[in-house]
Amino acid sequence: MNRKSTIGEKLLEAREKTGMSLRDIAQANGLPLSRLESLENDQVDFEKVDVYDISCLKVYCFQIGLVYDDLIKGVKLKPIDLSAHQYQPAGSFFKSIDTTYIFKLTTGVIVGSFLIYFLIQGASISPKPASVNSHTIEQFEL
Repeated sequence: MNRKSTIGEKLLEAREKTGMSLRDIAQANGLPLSRLESLENDQVDFEKVDVYDISCLKVYCFQIGLVYDDLIKGVKLKPIDLSAHQYQPAGSFFKSIDTTYIFKLTTGVIVGSFLIYFLIQGASISPKPASVNSHTIEQFEL
């Protein structure tokens, strides 16, 4: 009986040939061990897979020497919707800013800065003491 291997079985077989553990691969590539385990145990439904799972699978394949395209040949993948990851123009960001709050905050910082500046300058400028002449009272006629 010639049974077709699953993706997980192919991953396991290729990994065992390299002598690496799942933990080694996870640490070397910064991938979650649980994600690699789910790929190897065929717990990923490739008809509902997301971009992150595909990325993990590609990195895993590269690490153990499998060609990703050969591995998924014949597997129906869900079309990936990238609209949530697309660039948002700057205009939409600025529409969400509360300009009144920013104005009040900026005004408060400026006024506070001036107050602090004048308090510091005022403390450093002390009045000059009156000059005392060495005249005696006898020098003045009343």
